[in-house]
Amino acid sequence: MEIGLSSLYLMGKPFKSLLESIRLHEVGLWEVVDENSLKLDEQRIQSLLELKEQRNIRFTVHAPFTDVNIASLVPEVRQMAMKRLEQSMQYASQLKAEAWVVHPGQRGALTTFYPSEEWRLNVQAIASLTALAKDIGVQMCLENMPKGFSALMNDCESFNQIHDELGWDAFKIVFDIGHANTAGEVSTFLDRFSDSITHVHAHDNQGKFDSHDEIGKGTVNWLTVAQKIKKSSCRTVVVESTKGVEASLERLRQLLGYSRAQSS
Repeated sequence: MEIGLSSLYLMGKPFKSLLESIRLHEVGLWEVVDENSLKLDEQRIQSLLELKEQRNIRFTVHAPFTDVNIASLVPEVRQMAMKRLEQSMQYASQLKAEAWVVHPGQRGALTTFYPSEEWRLNVQAIASLTALAKDIGVQMCLENMPKGFSALMNDCESFNQIHDELGWDAFKIVFDIGHANTAGEVSTFLDRFSDSITHVHAHDNQGKFDSHDEIGKGTVNWLTVAQKIKKSSCRTVVVESTKGVEASLERLRQLLGYSRAQSS
């Protein structure tokens, strides 16, 4: 199991800050958030590939998520979303990423009138992305979302439902601990989907909203979580805290029984 950092804490900073952080940190795994100031392009991919070779780094890629709704009832919005996601997946392929992380669809203003249609479009889009991922050799991972968010998939039942419709081998799960904590389903997710979780986002909160706090500063029972992660099929874990990043990384290493050398 590899432990690393998500570049989420660098959001809003220039892309060169990510390159500098990769050079400075003794971390062998980085999740590149393909969004906003860190958005990927061919030149940036080349810079990351050079660092990958120089420092023997592994990458995961988090797909764009701002205004990206694969379940939108507006065809033009769905088309834009899919185009952005397909490009991001191609970048993940170029980086030979360990995983490509994507958010499920969201509810919109007309959800009261078309609740089943939004779910149908969500499943359709995920099936299409899964097929492309298989064709280009990318491991697609679908992320559980926080409670209270407009996302269609923020609980265990929704993941059971989509697996029933698409099959249990269609995609893997990136388990977001902080998101599950807002829904009170951290242990339930880990127990129910132990064999489907291949990647983990680690951050904390008080259980009310998705604050991406330092690990150990919220209500997550990290000792229990660490034991369950070790027993799961998880291969990679990244700190997705935006506060106390260094402390979170060290705490995670301790929880999972890794020395600095093992996780760099």
